[in-house]
Amino acid sequence: LARLYGHVLPQLDSTIFQNDDDKAFFLKKELVPSSLVHRVHGSGVDMDNYPNSALPEGPLSCLMVTRLLAAKGVREYAAAAKQVKKLHPDVTFRLVGRAESGSASVSESEVEQWQSEGYIEYLGELNHVGETMKSCHLYILPSYYGEGVPRSVLEAMSMGRAVLTTDNIGCRDPVEHMESGLIVPPRDVEALKEAMLWFVEHPDKWQTMGEKGRQIVENRYDVRKVNQEIMTILGVLS
Repeated sequence: LARLYGHVLPQLDSTIFQNDDDKAFFLKKELVPSSLVHRVHGSGVDMDNYPNSALPEGPLSCLMVTRLLAAKGVREYAAAAKQVKKLHPDVTFRLVGRAESGSASVSESEVEQWQSEGYIEYLGELNHVGETMKSCHLYILPSYYGEGVPRSVLEAMSMGRAVLTTDNIGCRDPVEHMESGLIVPPRDVEALKEAMLWFVEHPDKWQTMGEKGRQIVENRYDVRKVNQEIMTILGVLS
């Protein structure tokens, strides 16, 4: 695959990356000339479709939206949620996402088992997650998948929600640690649990972190700005 990239990419007018890690990797491996490299802020988010919204009343409500793949951190989310629920039964953990097939997937039956045990509320696949995001205080994505910049994280930030994610390619890019959310090591259930508990113990941070996240999206990840960046790179705009 690297050989194919090294053959094809130098023949293109531009190569666009969504995060700094991927850009640095391709440059280090000399798969693309630096003169052809450009960086944009993910694929952006439509802020009109994900408007800033007031936080709900009540105890901490957490949400994860993802395909049911192991590398998205679904099992880590469930394992940490189980431990937190034992200490704080009023905290809720919702999961939205479509089932996948293959050895890399997390089966619906496994998810339904978590739900039957009372620590995960599984909502299945939704066409638009905006209304569900309104009902949460904290968006969680403990991914170790090869992300660009996760759209769900940008959607949550656009709606003024704090984010808990991993120190993983793409995931860490939009989140400012201790400012708009928390960043923990990937595949680390204990660190994820402790971060969840931090949010339980600091309700005063939910809104301020959400406001910071909204500001970050306005400044960098608004889809109109990202599209303008891409069109400028392609020469459509001058």
